Amino acid sequence: MKFLLHLFTLALAPLASAQILWDEAQDGELSNAAAGTQIGSLVLGSNRLIGSATPANEDGQDIFILNLPAGLTLDAVVLDAYSVTGGSNGGSGSFFAFERGSGITDVNSATTLLGTAAVTTDDIGMDLFPELNAGANFGGTGFTAPLAADTYTFWLRENSGTFDYALDFQTSAVPEPSALTLSALGLLGCFRRRR
Repeated sequence: MKFLLHLFTLALAPLASAQILWDEAQDGELSNAAAGTQIGSLVLGSNRLIGSATPANEDGQDIFILNLPAGLTLDAVVLDAYSVTGGSNGGSGSFFAFERGSGITDVNSATTLLGTAAVTTDDIGMDLFPELNAGANFGGTGFTAPLAADTYTFWLRENSGTFDYALDFQTSAVPEPSALTLSALGLLGCFRRRR
């Protein structure tokens, strides 16, 4: 019976819940200060964050902190929606970056940032990790995806115009060592039978 319950649990794993981490329309404004807004922990699957910022009254940036708990990896950050209205750059790209830890260490320097990118409407529906890691666009140090369990701070900034966005932080479970061991034992059994 225990074995059947375990199989049922494994079968449900791909149906992991989707959650809205934060929606500024309901949860309030995200911080524009380097200390950031503590959002909480990611869950298995899809984790959406919906926000906006206006340079005139929010310094045109949102900074927020996410915890990636043990047992999960952060596989992708997908830009679900993005638009810029007003301003002089016509939505030619908003700054997007992240670093390990709670808060942005220095908003005037990119030396502590892991990844940096210019997000545009062309990126809608795309995983931003490759762009964040491509040549460290604005001085980021680079990183290896998927990201391991830790605390990360994300930073979006637009100097010209109001921008609206939705991000989907997609996670998956780290395979349990026992499952890997069972797979390895199964392969050994196959080799022994052939002999």
